[in-house]
Amino acid sequence: MSTNITTAYKKDSGDIIVAATGLEASMVNRIVAIHATAVTVAGTFDIGDANGSRMKFDVGVSGTADIYMGETGLKCQGNVSVAMPGDTASITLILG
Repeated sequence: MSTNITTAYKKDSGDIIVAATGLEASMVNRIVAIHATAVTVAGTFDIGDANGSRMKFDVGVSGTADIYMGETGLKCQGNVSVAMPGDTASITLILG
């Protein structure tokens, strides 16, 4: 199903990681995989889109999370944002 794979990376908290503007505001992204790292503080990663929170997951101190969701992925509409547990946390979204 997915043939065009791209990535989006973000470090720090609370910013838009995938921006959709103008006609692209109706754009649909599918997150097919996630790699997240929490360095100095454990906490919750919260992925949201134009409709609110879409997925939450926890990562421990000095831990990582690798989540694969397959070709159908997690459907997100418009801007995709991620709230992270601390300033040294990072996340990579694999979009398809």
